[in-house]
Amino acid sequence: MTRKLLCLGCAFILILLASCASKKDTAEDPVTLSPTAEQSAMALAAPKQQKKTFFEGIDESLLQKTQNATKSDLLSVLSQIKHQDDTYKENEQVLILLVQGVLSLMYNETAFSITIPPLSAENPYSAALDSAKKGAYDFSAGQSDFFTLVLPSLVLITAPSVQNYYEEASLSLQKGLELQADSFLALYLYALLLDRTNNKALSLQYLEKAYNKDSSYTPLAQLYMKSLYEAGMFDSSFKTAVSLLQISPGNIDALKICAQISFKNKDYDAAEQYVAQVLQREPDNTEYVLFRARILMDKGDYIRVSSLLDLYARNNKNGKEYLLLRTRLQRDWNKNTAAASNTIQEALVLYPADIDVLLLAASLSAQSGQKIGQFSLEDLLALILQQDSQNAEAIFLTVNENVRQQQWEQAYEYSVKIIERNTTNEPVLLSHIEICIALGKLNEAETYLDQLSNTQADKELLAVLQIKLLIAEGNKDEAKRLIDIQISSTASSRSKSMLYYERSRIASGEDAKLSDLRSSLTSNPRNNEALYALYEFYFDKKDYRKAQYYLKQVVALSPSDQRLIKLNEEIEILLAN
Repeated sequence: MTRKLLCLGCAFILILLASCASKKDTAEDPVTLSPTAEQSAMALAAPKQQKKTFFEGIDESLLQKTQNATKSDLLSVLSQIKHQDDTYKENEQVLILLVQGVLSLMYNETAFSITIPPLSAENPYSAALDSAKKGAYDFSAGQSDFFTLVLPSLVLITAPSVQNYYEEASLSLQKGLELQADSFLALYLYALLLDRTNNKALSLQYLEKAYNKDSSYTPLAQLYMKSLYEAGMFDSSFKTAVSLLQISPGNIDALKICAQISFKNKDYDAAEQYVAQVLQREPDNTEYVLFRARILMDKGDYIRVSSLLDLYARNNKNGKEYLLLRTRLQRDWNKNTAAASNTIQEALVLYPADIDVLLLAASLSAQSGQKIGQFSLEDLLALILQQDSQNAEAIFLTVNENVRQQQWEQAYEYSVKIIERNTTNEPVLLSHIEICIALGKLNEAETYLDQLSNTQADKELLAVLQIKLLIAEGNKDEAKRLIDIQISSTASSRSKSMLYYERSRIASGEDAKLSDLRSSLTSNPRNNEALYALYEFYFDKKDYRKAQYYLKQVVALSPSDQRLIKLNEEIEILLAN
């Protein structure tokens, strides 16, 4: 009886012990459902010492290489761990499985594989890798070591559109980087996650760290290159793209980046070469057909531009970029402002609020002196500045219009705005000098002339402005001396026309004045200053017929100028009487 009771007591104790063990196991089972952000934060708040339960006896250098996880590191691990007799300990099997899983997911690498028997015990790495392959984040991996923290985020590579794990992945990857701050794998995955969550600035920092560790990983190089471009770091983006093309010849993303940056840098020959390579690989890429036309337009190769536009127009005659390029071709090559106005008018109907369309329409209106459809130059500039009050091109066109109408104070106000934003814009500075001379701000004019003297600014125009300044200062003798030197040189027709006009202003007699004005028009029949001066010359002499002859030519150059229209109406009355 005593023996029987003893046996029953022992059995009871064993049941209790088993029950306690079962409860303990249940408490430590990994959570299989997605935890809350609070649970995740609590789990990761107190970092655990990295465990090596599955890797006891594995050489530390092999673990370090696996944690770094560049392709060369992972292949090196397999090479070192491979046995001639193909017999492996369980810890070696786990490591091999892990390495081959990462190689497969990140690098599509199957060239070097080691066959191992099925593992006798479960491990958290197999589940994390399998989940990533299936496009799911393994929430049950736990946080026991570096690999359980990082491996689940490989799903960023396999399922880029899935987002339900981002918060958990961010916490886990941060913890992984606390354990291994220079891990290429963790750096890249965290940078990728930051990019996916639109934290571009921080993503770029981690991309740079990962890239500096291994620049040969194409997905990383591509993302780093694009991120640099988006951040406006064009030189670095270009260098990265060139390096990428060395390891991945014909990489389409790198070719496109190189084309875009070369074009930005006005290296049109290089840009065209890159675009040509893009079109070799993507012959139906109409965007780059137009891009090539745009490059050739800036190179002045109008015949090839025309051919490309004709090719593009077979499928689409209403694209914005096409209409812009067609307008520019008609204006710059065909010199057909009427056709150009019609084309840009079509663009305005289709894209009435587009800044690029409005700017080209305004530029054409300023050049032709005519409305574009129902829009005057003032209307177009107002529409642009309503959207972008700091648009430099629109402000510059406004300045030029103010100058044409001799509204010097307004011109000066707008010109200063542009210069405050860009103190080296040569066309703006040249225009500003002329405005300063007109307003008597001669010291300011001289300062900017000195600033431009050692630049690539138009030397002929600088000489004309210097002469205007001398005349404004009352130094007519020196002005005439410089004019004579410039005229006798190899000056262009445009320059000679301006020089003859300036000399007419300081001529000693009517005959000399009239001779210089006629010489000015011989060099450039469209010099509106010389035409207007001849109108004034004959008007003062009451030769209204000749005065009207020259005034009408000025009106033809600026048909919307109400001041000129009124003057013509007045002279019509004089002639009628």
